[in-house]
Amino acid sequence: MALGLAGTLLTSEQIAERVQAMGAQITRESTGADLLVISVLKGAFVFTADLIRSIDLPCQIEFVSVSSYGSGTESAGKITVRQDLSIPIKGRHVLVVEDIVDTGTTLAFLRERLLDQSPASLRIATLLDKPSRRKTEVPVDYVGFAIPDEFVVGYGIDWAERFRSLPFIGMIGELPE
Repeated sequence: MALGLAGTLLTSEQIAERVQAMGAQITRESTGADLLVISVLKGAFVFTADLIRSIDLPCQIEFVSVSSYGSGTESAGKITVRQDLSIPIKGRHVLVVEDIVDTGTTLAFLRERLLDQSPASLRIATLLDKPSRRKTEVPVDYVGFAIPDEFVVGYGIDWAERFRSLPFIGMIGELPE
């Protein structure tokens, strides 16, 4: 059996509604200071773009790239920093935007790296959370959707650099021949 797009988990309408609600919540819970939004590349770039447009605060954007995945559907286990921050975050109010929290290992690694730089505050927002796969506990302040243990793609999330442009969250699975 071949692997491919096997169905829709979340529609674009469901995603848009939840992202708006998350942005409103982040705005309400803000300290009122400028917010530094750190988007975790590549998967979170679409979510980040929509989320910052729904946050009613001045935001500066920064990007990092960390990965524990290769081209497969399972974590490779080794965390690689592909792109680090280009500005200091000491004393800043920081919101990390992630596409999906799976085992928690990569996000915990990134969180510790950022906390070592002494931000004024550090909060985490993720579009998708797979609590059943958690190996490393990591505090997540804003969760879009808790999802089952499915390999998902779309809305910026890829499988071997494919399917990022889908406007919905789809599932990868075995396709009949």
